[in-house]
Amino acid sequence: MIVFSIMNVIAFWILFAVLCVFWGLNLYANWSENKKLIFYSKPTLVPLIIVIYLVNASVLNWLLVVGLIFGFLGDMFLMWKDQKKFFMLGLVS
Repeated sequence: MIVFSIMNVIAFWILFAVLCVFWGLNLYANWSENKKLIFYSKPTLVPLIIVIYLVNASVLNWLLVVGLIFGFLGDMFLMWKDQKKFFMLGLVS
């Protein structure tokens, strides 16, 4: 039991460090208006948050997970603002 909890703590900090790296990359990409880097860094943030939650939650709240998935889909669709179809899907999700 103690080994499992230590592994959860290690997994949390590794995933949190990866999340911070991608968050920093996303901040830099938005500041420098680097569209290519935004397209790589932005889509990884919410899935990393979902994985951190799934690894560390003792009781899963599936409504929260579904909400994060729809938020991720909305972010993905809104990345293509120039195409009206994707923009509308992003607004709906």
